[in-house]
Formats: sequence, structure tokens, C-alpha cells
Amino acid sequence: MERAIFINTPSSDDPGKAIIQLEGNLDINQARFLKLKFDELLTNYKNIEILGTNIEYLDLSFIQLFQSFKNMAKKKRIELVYHFHLEDDIFILLERAGININA
Repeated sequence: MERAIFINTPSSDDPGKAIIQLEGNLDINQARFLKLKFDELLTNYKNIEILGTNIEYLDLSFIQLFQSFKNMAKKKRIELVYHFHLEDDIFILLERAGININA
């Protein structure tokens, strides 16, 4: 089982900003780990930038978790910018399902 990689690099210019890099498998097996990390971000930062690269696998549980994270960020008035670089097959599958994971 490949793990998700979550790298938090706080901004040196803005202590309230986190720059996050997500990699690996974003699936049900990583949901608890990712939820804890997302909750930490919502507690500690007012500006969050997420970049998803080298995503090997992504499933519906991650999409649901990420949608919840986006909703909570909006509710808490946290600025959230995100972009995921996905393999074409994953991107097409999401697009055909009407899901836009990129802001």
C-alpha cells in the first residue's frame, strides 16, 4: 500500500500561510491521515495553497474529504488555492462525472 505524502512548508513571508504538497495515493486507506492533516491546517492557518503532484491513485473518499475541507475553509473564511496535476485517465473520469477538483 502506497502512502500519501503530505508536505507542509509554512511561508517565510506570511506565518499565517501554509504551502502544501500532496503526492502518492489519495484514497480510503489514507483518509484518516489526510483528515487529521486538513484539520490541522484549518486550525493553524488563514491562507492555504495546495498542489497535488505525482498522484498515483485517487478515489471518491478523497474527493468527499477534500470537498468537506473546502467547505470548512470557506466557512472559516480561510483563503484556499489548490491545483492538482492528474493523469489523463483520472482527469477524464472526474470530468465525465461532473467533478472539478481544480480551482
